[in-house]
Amino acid sequence: MKKLFAFLASALILCSCGQKPQNAGAENPAEVVVNDPYSGMSGALGSIIRFDRFSEYSDIPVSVVCCDYSETVLKILTEDSDIDIYFLNSSDARKLIESGIYEPIISETIERHNESCFDYLKDFCTVDGKTVLTPIMSSVTAILVPNEAADDMPDISCIDGYLNWVRSCSGERKAYTRGDDLYTFLNYQYEKYYCDFKSRTFDYDTEIYRHIYSELLSGFERYSNPPETVVGFESAGAKNLAEQKDLLAAEGGFWEFADCAEGFRAFPIPKISEKVGGNFVNAIFAYINPYGKNKEAAVKVLETIAENYSDLTDGGIYEIFNYPFIKKGREDYGEKYSPESRLFGDFYAIAKNGFVHDYQLLSARNDIDLYQSGKISLDEAIEMYAREVGAWLNE
Repeated sequence: MKKLFAFLASALILCSCGQKPQNAGAENPAEVVVNDPYSGMSGALGSIIRFDRFSEYSDIPVSVVCCDYSETVLKILTEDSDIDIYFLNSSDARKLIESGIYEPIISETIERHNESCFDYLKDFCTVDGKTVLTPIMSSVTAILVPNEAADDMPDISCIDGYLNWVRSCSGERKAYTRGDDLYTFLNYQYEKYYCDFKSRTFDYDTEIYRHIYSELLSGFERYSNPPETVVGFESAGAKNLAEQKDLLAAEGGFWEFADCAEGFRAFPIPKISEKVGGNFVNAIFAYINPYGKNKEAAVKVLETIAENYSDLTDGGIYEIFNYPFIKKGREDYGEKYSPESRLFGDFYAIAKNGFVHDYQLLSARNDIDLYQSGKISLDEAIEMYAREVGAWLNE
């Protein structure tokens, strides 16, 4: 990180996130500018939070911009003041916190909101007893199985059991996955429970990692046309999995099956070993820019979101954000979740036993492409990825 600071200081890197909203900043200091990295296709109305209806709950004007995750940290490190609130993934939030760049959020409302969230989300938001983030969104991926198939299903809690079941099943039912998605979830498990990135300690040349790499990345190319996927699985592509009559099992989110909750069960993504103690959740946090122009108003915006969280995360254009799993109280989940269904209970239990992966390397993963095309061996592919991780950690 020191190298990155030096580079920024000498190069004076400035990132562009598109046009600055009208009436933002100095022209109207009361306006709060929010960066929602998923809002690019939503007409700047927000995608994670329904800012198109925010004025129903607050008089504070809000503008939404779309600055990609790849630019976010650089903007903050250069002390850019255009944006007041950032929606951050866990990895970027961790980088900024470790660098000591954060603004404490002093608010009883935010404290109550954070306390109402699952403990691992609340704890991630706290640094030296100070609240510096607040959970905005958390989505969970599980293995979805129709009730009829679940009744005769063996133990699939570990990956080998899941693969053996899928590959040995006969009949018309099929298991679906998308490209390297299943490997990605297992990779997160390995990096969370077998690596210590904080102390720069990691080893990918292990029997367990070689096993998941070869089992879940061999025999297909992830960007092939027509799409291919893991041996024993069909490619899910753009299919509506809840409507697949031949479904045996597939990874999916609650939002995909919410309308037919009574017909399915959900099980955690299989574990690579008994050492794995939780389930990966994709969490997004709100962060107040310490260099922003409207920090006091930014806190009020976050308070409004916290006080009206259910309404402001309902009915957005992206269904995946309409069913967040951040609250630890089951009573906080409304009727749209079918809270009495077994499927909701399954997802709630998975989310409750979740973990935040705060060292996510966002990479094109060229090692996978070269390995799948036969240009490099398994040993070379794993070594290539390890070098990339090492370089990333030493930025």
